Amino acid sequence: MYQKITIFLLVALNCFSSFSQSVEKKDTTDTRHTLKEVEITAWQQRKILSGLLSGKIKLNVAELNTLPRFLGETDALRTMKLMPGVLTTGELNSGFYVRGSESSHNQILLNGAPIYNAMHMLGFFSVFNSGHMNTFTLYKSHLDASKGGRLSATLDMQTRDTLVSKPTVSGNIGIIASQATVALPLGKKVSVYLSGRKTYLGLLVKPLTTKMTDTPVDYDFEDYNATFVFQPSEKDKVTANFYYGSDYLDIETGIYQTEGRIKWSNIAASILWNRPLGRIGEMTHTFYITRYKNRLSISQNQFTAWLPSEITDYGYKNIFSFREEKFLGTYGLEYVYHHMYPQIVETQGAYTIHTDPDSRLYRIHEGALFINGKYFFSPRLSAEAGLRYSGTAQFGKFNYHTYRQGEIIDTQTYGKGELIKFYGGFEPRIALYFLPGSNQRISLSL
Repeated sequence: MYQKITIFLLVALNCFSSFSQSVEKKDTTDTRHTLKEVEITAWQQRKILSGLLSGKIKLNVAELNTLPRFLGETDALRTMKLMPGVLTTGELNSGFYVRGSESSHNQILLNGAPIYNAMHMLGFFSVFNSGHMNTFTLYKSHLDASKGGRLSATLDMQTRDTLVSKPTVSGNIGIIASQATVALPLGKKVSVYLSGRKTYLGLLVKPLTTKMTDTPVDYDFEDYNATFVFQPSEKDKVTANFYYGSDYLDIETGIYQTEGRIKWSNIAASILWNRPLGRIGEMTHTFYITRYKNRLSISQNQFTAWLPSEITDYGYKNIFSFREEKFLGTYGLEYVYHHMYPQIVETQGAYTIHTDPDSRLYRIHEGALFINGKYFFSPRLSAEAGLRYSGTAQFGKFNYHTYRQGEIIDTQTYGKGELIKFYGGFEPRIALYFLPGSNQRISLSL
């Protein structure tokens, strides 16, 4: 048996050796093949910040998550401050400056509602939950006729407005604050987004300052967002948004028995209705209410001084847009009612000051009509022109005081609904755009 197996293996090895020798003889043949030039191409992944950052910068919050974070937070507003043409004066400055203007000359909109103080911690954080936002668009050059009310740039922020098919939860835990966002489907046509952010900086700072110094410091800020998306048909979409954010700072000095407090807050609510008009048109209606409130107070023994201020806006904006082959047109109207309390010192105690309420409350109506058109002469050359008429009127009830050395020497009284002052005028807009290259742009605007 073993002898037969041995003979079989010897025969198999001999056959394999003969086969390998024949293969080696065939492989020694000198054959050459000349290949043609081969070009390998691929699509380059789009960069987060790329393209022509000249007059309009648009950031997608979902893509910003890949950028470095500041203290665990992805802050699109801080990223905007790094863009060309946007300047800041330091980390503790909450504003940004465009084209040499003041920070107050910029307009910040959240779903169409103005936000008057968009920063926390004296500029370290913006008041917007990144998980709740969708896009940030900064118009820092030419503004079309649909935008107005400010001398400088417009920052337009939009929250998430798409329908979701399943519940999702996202968030992050930072060094001094944490935030979470929940998306819930309520049927096939309704979705809800809920977000919240809270700092625990006060839990760290107050015990530390109490133990190390005689001046305890307590600080807290919070933000809450809610978005309701309703799509009753393929053409109609209704989005309701709500935002609330506040800051609180308290400082006590035991030596001088003095306590200082400051609290400021933003509240904004808006309803947007969007509907396409056939294949070439679209209309958008926006209703909003926004309020900014600030209260600074200082107390020592039985004496208290405070500086309260508040502004509340009730607004509506309507935009119709249409497009023909090479022409894009926009027209509409806007109305805002401002209810303002400017900051005036009030005291209580040994020396009491109470201001006349009819001399503090400003009732201001602001309206605008606009029309704008853009024509594309070619893929590289386009022109834009628009006209906006804005008017502002103040009505009574109001008491206008004339002072001399701190004393009232004359008072002019306006009755309820009586016109006090009116300002109005036309605002023409003209722009010309030329693209000499794929990554080049020349623009002239007025």
